[in-house]
Amino acid sequence: MWQEGKLVLDNAVKLVTQLNVSEKMIGLTIVASGTSLPKLATSVIAAIRKSDDIAMGNIIVSNIFNALFILSVNSLIDPVRFNITFNCDIYLLSGGTLILFLAVYTGRKR
Repeated sequence: MWQEGKLVLDNAVKLVTQLNVSEKMIGLTIVASGTSLPKLATSVIAAIRKSDDIAMGNIIVSNIFNALFILSVNSLIDPVRFNITFNCDIYLLSGGTLILFLAVYTGRKR
């Protein structure tokens, strides 16, 4: 799956650079989606095979990894200064997490 994600990412970057799209826009859209494709494929296949635990675990671990590791490494390179506008993102993340836990723990048991 890693190779497929890299293939999609490399070709998308080549295509949009020919269309004179800025590097910032490439980073915000194509790189983000290209690195998420393997996780999405794993979750979809797990859900199709009725392995809901694998799909849910993939989502949770991915979010934890992105929040802790990626943010930490970025902060080591260029410290992130807290901005009051981050509060909206924190509230959305907290609300989404709460909805996820409610769905998991109040869902129908098989």
